[in-house]
Amino acid sequence: MPRHAKAPKIISILKPLTPTDLGDSLEYKFLEETVEKNEPYEQSRLDEVLSAQPHSIEEKTATRQLAYHYLLKTAHNAMNAPSESLQAHWLDRYTQASIEIFGTPLKKRANQLLNEHIQQFEALKNIEQVDQVLLDEYLNWLKSKRSSDTRASREEHETDSPKPLLDNISEFLHSRYSAALDVFTDENIEERMTVAQAREKIETALTKLNDIEPGFSSWKVKIISDKDVISVDPETKTLQLGKNRAAMTKSELKGLFCHELLVHALRSINGAKIDENLAFGLPDYLDTEEGLGTLFEYAVTKHMPEKNADRYIDIAIALGTLGETMVPRPELMQYVVMRETLRSQTDLNYTQGEVETKARAHVNRIYRGTPGTEDAIGVFTKDIVYQDGFDTICSYMLGRLDAGDTIDEIIDFVMIGKFNPTSEKEVAYVAKMY
Repeated sequence: MPRHAKAPKIISILKPLTPTDLGDSLEYKFLEETVEKNEPYEQSRLDEVLSAQPHSIEEKTATRQLAYHYLLKTAHNAMNAPSESLQAHWLDRYTQASIEIFGTPLKKRANQLLNEHIQQFEALKNIEQVDQVLLDEYLNWLKSKRSSDTRASREEHETDSPKPLLDNISEFLHSRYSAALDVFTDENIEERMTVAQAREKIETALTKLNDIEPGFSSWKVKIISDKDVISVDPETKTLQLGKNRAAMTKSELKGLFCHELLVHALRSINGAKIDENLAFGLPDYLDTEEGLGTLFEYAVTKHMPEKNADRYIDIAIALGTLGETMVPRPELMQYVVMRETLRSQTDLNYTQGEVETKARAHVNRIYRGTPGTEDAIGVFTKDIVYQDGFDTICSYMLGRLDAGDTIDEIIDFVMIGKFNPTSEKEVAYVAKMY
């Protein structure tokens, strides 16, 4: 193949960085194959960057694809390093590449969320069914990571619980998509469902959603073996439901339906009507995408997803942003299992097996792309976008509401495609194409 052959439009990084072995160390079935497949296009991707208009969307899109390729190469090199010193070198490059693409937790924000997290668990003291010895050990570990000199004031993050905005969004979603959302709403809204039962509910809701949004006519629900995810794949028009996912309540599933299908899938469907880039995402779309998904989820369930703060705090701990040094996967795994065990003791419907499955899935997201062993520490920072994006999209929407816009106008605009409405360049791109 010629060195300057035209590169494929998109590099997928999540599939090759998803671990296929969930033991003491992590392995990646598709990493080497993906790196080798993209290697011939490295020069053509660089040519795209250099030939694009400086500071344009096209330049940033091409740069992002080149950065994804580099990220995968650093992961591959780390996994195949012939010595510990070279492995540490490549893991450091991998972590830095992740930070350059997805960002890093802000110390003040992470510390503020950690303080709130500590308060939530201190409220479990003296509750009979909660293991108090385990609780003390977990709280002591959390407090060892706290930074006493960087406490963020509440005023810095007033969007933690924007109730008027949540109420407006809930009313909008239940008005426009009532037929689909009513599938999850009954007197047993907190009843837990198996993956098979969840699939049946989603398929019923998806049929009703298609009557409202015809773009869903060919969408399917597929159970994926050996996975615990719920995610959408716009290319195959599939909502993927991991067979290993812990049982969910109807309320949780309703929130995830909004997050995955009414944000990720629908923004892609709408974007495809205008432009390929808006179908797959402009360079800075991701924070908005996950923040909006979280906001919709929060609005319909009335509960902020625990995963947002958990991911932000734990990535900060893993990186050493909170605490003195980076934390290896086995240590974080130990304390996340503690956390989920304590939570399960206030909700006896969870088994210890489900607790450990949930903890493993969470921790492996943070260390994916690395060996995940005690002496080989690298961190994948992508999942901070859920909290960062939530904070940003809330501020954006509240600002537009204060300016007199209606919630319908705001949501219809942000749902045009996969873009960041707080980016002047991306808004200008949408205006040009729309």
